[in-house]
Amino acid sequence: MIPCALPRMARKLYGVENWVTALKMCKEGLRKYKITRARRENVSTSVFSEWENAVLKKINDRISKLSKSYTKSSVAKKTLTCPKIKKFLADLHDKYVIAPADKASNNIIFICKSYYRQIINEELGSTSTYAKCTVEPQQLIRKHIDFLKLENLEPKPDWCNLPSFYWMPKLHKNPYSYRFIAASHKCTTKPLSRFLNSALRLILKHFREYCLGIYRNTGVNAFWIVENSLEVLDSLRSIPTRKAQLASFDFSTLYTAIPHNLLKDKITNLIHSAYTCRKSQYIEVCQDKAFWSNNVSNKAVTAVHLVELFNYLIDNIYVCVDGSVFKQCVGIPMGTDCAPVVANLFLFAYEYEFMKGLLKDNITLAIKFSNTYRYIDDLLCINNKDFELSISDIYPKELILKKTNTSPKKSPFLDLDITITNNQFITKVYDKREDFNFDIVNFPHLDSNIPNTPAYGVFISQLIRYSRICSDFSSFQAKSLQLCSRL
Repeated sequence: MIPCALPRMARKLYGVENWVTALKMCKEGLRKYKITRARRENVSTSVFSEWENAVLKKINDRISKLSKSYTKSSVAKKTLTCPKIKKFLADLHDKYVIAPADKASNNIIFICKSYYRQIINEELGSTSTYAKCTVEPQQLIRKHIDFLKLENLEPKPDWCNLPSFYWMPKLHKNPYSYRFIAASHKCTTKPLSRFLNSALRLILKHFREYCLGIYRNTGVNAFWIVENSLEVLDSLRSIPTRKAQLASFDFSTLYTAIPHNLLKDKITNLIHSAYTCRKSQYIEVCQDKAFWSNNVSNKAVTAVHLVELFNYLIDNIYVCVDGSVFKQCVGIPMGTDCAPVVANLFLFAYEYEFMKGLLKDNITLAIKFSNTYRYIDDLLCINNKDFELSISDIYPKELILKKTNTSPKKSPFLDLDITITNNQFITKVYDKREDFNFDIVNFPHLDSNIPNTPAYGVFISQLIRYSRICSDFSSFQAKSLQLCSRL
């Protein structure tokens, strides 16, 4: 094993001194191993001398052979340091923006820089979602840092920025459209967003458990949120298939359409309700985990305090473009850590209120609505003709829910293609990207520079996923052969 590592040791620097360094490293490694093994076996290190000499001989033989075959021409040239290539790349960046395609991030799109800037300006200037501010970026950054210091959530030194703003092309839409994202990877409010993400996920977990208790007592599912398609697959086994019908829906805009006043009101009510039900004074957040507690600590927050932190984040959503600052007045940025759980909780608040009303007034109808499943902005409803008529009774008017399937006997949902045939649910693998009008770069090629092990790992994991989803062997076989041809 040790001789095989020698080329990697000597690859960065070429020359005799590098082989000497490699030999020293091997000798030192053998010495340490010999001492450790002798201590473990409770024997003298001299017991391993013969083995050590044999290994060193093999290493010297390998070095002798490799040093003769390793020439300067065999060392890879640093292509990106070539002046011509550097100039070409600089010219390319002057003219184009290189962005991933939406829902197909391995596909790289070259976009005219002036057009890219034009679309950003139109989004920031012609909609009510953003308002331009006169405040300087550094003033806001200082304000955020001062507040977060008091909360023991001070950002790292390289996080002292406002979120930048960019968009990705939706090439699968006709005509093309855009997905706007506030890049919050390294910004001042990131520690607060991460903290809220952990705390609010605990709140969501509480309501999942609480609604599970309601289901056990009444047979009514008031918690429509699913984490993956496997939950839907499990439910299909117990749903009656006689005269079954499917309906799938999608929120055309979600993150950027949520009014701040409604958002604050709904999240506040859920937080206080969860604290009261749990009979806990605090939620304590440690790194990315949160748990209920009655003990005071610098990472523990009361319900009132958590609401204050949430409201502060919503009131301090800014993006910076070319030195100008814009405040987001409607919705939440897609790029911040807590965005998915906030959107989930907001929709759940309305769904929960609706289901509580049905439980009180019409439990038969409530049971019909129990076969509803939502993954953030995608929703599937089974055997319920009343759902589409009840949309305005469930969700606020600001959110638009559109039906996405045309046949009541067939509907996609997440990575499931569900069909009702002969009073049976037939499931296949569904990939929205296969409907795109351009080729998708989906999986790593075996001839690429990545190691073979992860590539084969992708292959095996996909086969396992297909086997779970496909209800018949022919579908599994077809999908597996398609995967083989792509890899």
